Amino acid sequence: MSYTKPLLLVFLVLYQSCNTTEPKIKEAIMIQEIDVGVKEAYLYIEFESERNRELILIRNDQAVSKFNCASKDTIITDTTLMQNTYYSYSIMEYEDSHIITESNKSVIKTLQPSCQNFSWEFYTFGEFGSSELTDITIIDENEVWGVGEIYLNDSLENKISTPFNAVIWNGNTWHYSSINFVYFYGEFYSSINCIFSLEDKNLLLSSGGSVIKWDGMKFSNTNYLFDENNSVGNVLKIWGISMGNFYGVGLKGSIINWNGLDWEKIPYNSENSLTDIWGFYNLNNNEIVVYSTIPFDGKILRIKEKNKVELLDWDKKNIPRTIWTNKGYPLFVGGNGIFKGYSGSWELFDLSVEFFCTNLRGNSLNDIIAVGPNGFIAHYNGLNWRVFTEIAGSNRAFQSVSIKDNMVAVSGFEGTKAIVIIGKRY
Repeated sequence: MSYTKPLLLVFLVLYQSCNTTEPKIKEAIMIQEIDVGVKEAYLYIEFESERNRELILIRNDQAVSKFNCASKDTIITDTTLMQNTYYSYSIMEYEDSHIITESNKSVIKTLQPSCQNFSWEFYTFGEFGSSELTDITIIDENEVWGVGEIYLNDSLENKISTPFNAVIWNGNTWHYSSINFVYFYGEFYSSINCIFSLEDKNLLLSSGGSVIKWDGMKFSNTNYLFDENNSVGNVLKIWGISMGNFYGVGLKGSIINWNGLDWEKIPYNSENSLTDIWGFYNLNNNEIVVYSTIPFDGKILRIKEKNKVELLDWDKKNIPRTIWTNKGYPLFVGGNGIFKGYSGSWELFDLSVEFFCTNLRGNSLNDIIAVGPNGFIAHYNGLNWRVFTEIAGSNRAFQSVSIKDNMVAVSGFEGTKAIVIIGKRY
């Protein structure tokens, strides 16, 4: 948004005349911060009713944008800000050259670019066969879980018949675990597709056909995803806000929600897999909004708490493989490129290298990490991407990434071995 002199003149005339004419319609306007980056702010504006309005955005007591709005709410993006700086915003509505009403003031502070200096530690797992770690999550600096399938020998160099499906970091060393999943026909070992950690350090894990919960002491089962007569769905990725409210996506358009008591199947018609899921809790209306990607359909889905599935505007020539958002706006999408934006308006970042992004996650809008095949790791500090070319390798394929505070964990495979890379900011 840019300041223009004619707009300021209009604003001054309106401001001077606001006390001379009684407003025709006076309704409250609310403005509040959605999120902030290094040089941008995302603001939510809400009105009492749905009608056409003429509005002026005020920043630091100066008019910066004039626009119309006919809906009951809207989102404004201001991308012309200075880093680490406070700004005050409000909205004025005018009609027939008279100010009708002014909103509250919302004060935000932009972020500083995050540090992009990381030291990296490499760990490989597996002694025969093909081992890989498909997902990883950081609980804290002394607890990291990687999941997948790892083949090991015993102390006599004999092959252990049952693989391990988890490796757990305790701050000093890794230890292996073989976790069973519960199905309607019994309890069995399975490779693990995904893991998701909640804010209270509880974990959700899926084998695809079964989901279990870890409360820090013991595992417990959710209801069966399928039995001999019925199938609810399949889970390759999980996102949620609690043990009693989480979503899973997977094969053949599978979308399901665990409500604390049972699974609910969310209808969606596709023969292809949903490969990632992320969401947020909207405090404005106490609603959960979830996003998911379908690469082979070239689609991004939005699922609201009442389980209505909507499609975001997206150019199908671009492949959406992974998605992340901090507070719902903007969205970051990775695949054959990394994009920032929302439905209908997407910015493609220039990383100056060829890559494919399989997974991306972030702490905030100035601290995002992305990974992919050929040893691709890149970090966004809110202004620029740094690609860690020193880690690249044609035999390295990274499938998942987790970032928490100043720690990054990456998982995948290197040749026939599973690999974890731990990055620590300095």
